[in-house]
Amino acid sequence: MAKGKLDRLGIARALREMARLLDLTGETQFKVRAYDRAGHALERLSANLGRLVKEERLTELHGIGPRLAAVVSELYLTGSSKALEKLRREYPRGAAELSRIPELGLRRIKILSAAGIETMSQIKEACEQGRLRAVKGIGERTEQRILDRIRELEGPARVLLPDATEAAEELLAYLRHAPGTVATGVAGGLRRCTETVDKLVLVLASTKPAAAANHVRSAPFLSDGEREGLVVRATLPDGLPVEVRVVAPRTYPTQMLFATGAPAHVERLQRIAEKRRLRLEPSGLLRSPRATRLPLESEADVYRSLALPMIPPEVREDEGEIEAAVLGTLPDDLVDRDDIRGMVHCHTVYSDGRHTVEQMAKAADALG
Repeated sequence: MAKGKLDRLGIARALREMARLLDLTGETQFKVRAYDRAGHALERLSANLGRLVKEERLTELHGIGPRLAAVVSELYLTGSSKALEKLRREYPRGAAELSRIPELGLRRIKILSAAGIETMSQIKEACEQGRLRAVKGIGERTEQRILDRIRELEGPARVLLPDATEAAEELLAYLRHAPGTVATGVAGGLRRCTETVDKLVLVLASTKPAAAANHVRSAPFLSDGEREGLVVRATLPDGLPVEVRVVAPRTYPTQMLFATGAPAHVERLQRIAEKRRLRLEPSGLLRSPRATRLPLESEADVYRSLALPMIPPEVREDEGEIEAAVLGTLPDDLVDRDDIRGMVHCHTVYSDGRHTVEQMAKAADALG
């Protein structure tokens, strides 16, 4: 790439920065979301960006109209944008980053900037030293809330269950095209339906594991991926870690069991297996002493071999579910989507939702 140009991920970051700065200006949420959506589109782009720019075909991408196409072209060709530079001149240095802290609105950001505090690290240091409370309008409790929020942002990325589900579905759609694919599945905390997820874990069974792993690493929306091995670790553009385990088809049931967890639940199953002279491993369920591999078609077969009913992923936390399974009192009526007859809190495009009232009403009607 020629000097001065930005790649698609660099442009996506610039567009998201513009979205945050526009939000600070009080710009309409429609416009703010437009820049965010354009960044999202570029993060997932598999086509040649340079060719799209040269052939003036950026508007073919979902969410990119003529004005945004002009901004993307400018960023690609020059590495900068007049609109972005204008926004940066209007606001203190680091305003886009600091806006991620709910307690720091534009007024406080400007006050902090005047006091020489303009970056996340400077604010954290001031909080830890008890100096931020000296700033007008910030007391001790607000200072502690700001510090807590900074520490959350510095910690492992966590996303809400629906956001993690959306990201996983997009990744699964890509994985299904991997060479030799026999099965794909979501595992980890997402499969257990934990409220927040700190990592996406997926399992891909393939008859061509090396080629399948290379396919995973070439996903346009993954970065920092490991170059070798059948366990691919990478990150999504928002920083959420991703782990894709490429496995042999015959090991898929036990690989899914181990990848789903929770670890304490799996360890209990391993102890039960030992009492039955079996060895439960990611590679399969083996019978001692000759390590004969038991044929398994599904996770239900694993539990059945341990004299247990299939335990749903949502309750695999070692919180009494195994005892309930032994006693035959394990609930078999977990709430699923068909049980939901309405929503108590919805957002539409009037705020930060993605659909109109009419679209949501029609979707509800279609669901009965």
